[in-house]
Amino acid sequence: MIRRLLALLCSVVLLVTPVLGAQQKIAGTGMMINMPLGVYLSNAFLSTALIDELPSAGEKIAFVGRVFTKDGASRNISTVGFRFGAITKGATTNVQVSLQDVSATTADPDEVVDQSVLVGNANITANTWREVTLGATRTVANGALLAVVFEFSTFEVADSIVISTLGTVSNIQPYSQSYIRLKVTTWSTLAGIPNLILGFDDGTFGTLSMALGVSAINTHTFNSGSAADEIALEFQLPFPVTIDALGAQVDGDGDFDLVIYDGTTAMTNGTVSHDTNNRNSTSSGYYLTPLPGHIALSANTNYRIAVKPTSVTSVILSSYDVNTAAYFQAFPGGTAFRYTDRVDAGSWAAATTTRVPVVWFRVIGFDDAVQTGGLVIVNE
Repeated sequence: MIRRLLALLCSVVLLVTPVLGAQQKIAGTGMMINMPLGVYLSNAFLSTALIDELPSAGEKIAFVGRVFTKDGASRNISTVGFRFGAITKGATTNVQVSLQDVSATTADPDEVVDQSVLVGNANITANTWREVTLGATRTVANGALLAVVFEFSTFEVADSIVISTLGTVSNIQPYSQSYIRLKVTTWSTLAGIPNLILGFDDGTFGTLSMALGVSAINTHTFNSGSAADEIALEFQLPFPVTIDALGAQVDGDGDFDLVIYDGTTAMTNGTVSHDTNNRNSTSSGYYLTPLPGHIALSANTNYRIAVKPTSVTSVILSSYDVNTAAYFQAFPGGTAFRYTDRVDAGSWAAATTTRVPVVWFRVIGFDDAVQTGGLVIVNE
């Protein structure tokens, strides 16, 4: 009898199916994901970060802010990415890019060059993104104050060089610790947002907190009869969430829908419509619209939020390009957020991994990751 009981116990297999955690709602109005910096960005680069004086005048541009690394760990900066705007130069003009400490008594760089690189004449080209390698790396902690300074190394008369920056719709710099400084004879603040990427020697990328690293700003004009009649943000998240609103930066001269799709099918409660007559401005603006009901999204699943014109009157949607897809490590949403489009409710095009439309969503709840029980199955 004892031997039979022991044999039975040895043959038992326990299979446990975990019960997932519950969705817990965020108090208030939730939080935005992929909304660029939380401010309305203009659809063109600013050209105000300009150096055009002799080196003896000490003219410099500085991007100043706190370092962002994607995992919060210290990193070694090895490269700096930025964009040249309009350029007028001679045959020998060079530009120095340097990392500097921030003064303890002002908002300015201390003007002591720590790590640097010279951008040679051939690489100073108008409206072009550049990623340059420093002569030595610099170890920085996440959140450390840093200045990235641009100045002439070799100057010719009539030289004029713009470092592209980003503007808000009112052309006001809203951040106290990510800002642009210009020195002619003394330092002053320029309106705008730094446009910068910091490359680390482990192959990851960061930037200054509340800055971006954009190589191109795009506008897409399309309607219900266009070759691509829906443009979408393709995205996934590594955890389950509940969303309650969709948003986009659109010039809504025509009627359009915002739609969230699972595959090619609009999700239940996933469509909100916009009438061109229901807006307070005829310019591009931020639309954020509550959904008819809350929608649960699964982890590690591709979804798409599309701008879908519903008339032959065109709308205009904004998007941003980066020089390499890995730069999105320093953007809201990261590399799992990208651009796609389709026509006539067909298949979605392969995602453009270096582009993201200005489309976002509001999260109202997260899975609390608390397992409340499980189903036990006993097999003999």
